[in-house]
Amino acid sequence: MNQRIFSRVEVHHQARVIWEEETFPVQLENVGLGGFLLRGLPDFEVGRLCEIEVLLQSEDPPISLRATGRVRRVDGDGVAVEIERIGFQELRLLRKLVAYNFGDGDVVSDEELSEAGSTKLRSLLTLCFV
Repeated sequence: MNQRIFSRVEVHHQARVIWEEETFPVQLENVGLGGFLLRGLPDFEVGRLCEIEVLLQSEDPPISLRATGRVRRVDGDGVAVEIERIGFQELRLLRKLVAYNFGDGDVVSDEELSEAGSTKLRSLLTLCFV
């Protein structure tokens, strides 16, 4: 059963996953306001908490967004990570990334305004300020 609240869009950005003392370079394949699909990550077990940093622009100064997520699925498509914590500025960057790649910001706005979407976004931001 698909329990996805937010749509995903295909993107191809360099990213890295930080877990404990290790950093793993990965390829971001798709993204939504709720999470990421990553390729090139060793098989992390489902349930593992990690940090994800996505490089959006490499020029000086570099622009990146960082979030804490939990591995929800590992299969032939990659490693699916659900966002559990994200800062306000990072959420704004993520929203812009998704809207830009959708080509239709209204889709993103509709998802944010849905009951499930607004509840999920509030929980992500609440965790940032606790």
